[in-house]
Amino acid sequence: MIINNICKKKKAFTLTETILYMSLFVAIFAALFASLNIFYSNKIKNRTILEVEQQGQIISMLIGQEIRNAQSIISPVAGVSANTLILEHLDILKSPLSFYLLNNKLMIDENGSSFNLSNSNVVVGNLIFENNSVINEAQSISFSFDVSYNSANSKNEYKYSKVFSGTVNLLKK
Repeated sequence: MIINNICKKKKAFTLTETILYMSLFVAIFAALFASLNIFYSNKIKNRTILEVEQQGQIISMLIGQEIRNAQSIISPVAGVSANTLILEHLDILKSPLSFYLLNNKLMIDENGSSFNLSNSNVVVGNLIFENNSVINEAQSISFSFDVSYNSANSKNEYKYSKVFSGTVNLLKK
């Protein structure tokens, strides 16, 4: 009799309660893991987009600045498109100044000294310069290029590319 009373007073989890609590714990953990995974994927995608956007804007500004500060356009000639731009710069130490692609990197050559304008996180392609100049008018160059994120990873978070373009007039000196 005493043993029966002791067993009745002792409280414990039943198998059903244990399974219920475990399934609730698993559901909460799965939801938390899915949320963190989405958060991490969005963080990577935003970083990828930001890198491409920043590199494209920086390159566009540098090209535009050098075109505006040039004395004249050597190549391409008026009405022609080319993948290389050669400018006669006002600064003799920079002249001739040229832009071109080398191994998916945008290069600038200042009087024989070459520098990379893009970093290793991006790939630059489809570089085109078009001389829109009209004889006896302001000299003008249109340019366009693609910037893509450089990653060996095939996940969607690492894929982003954008076309950048602009038209710049040389300042009259």
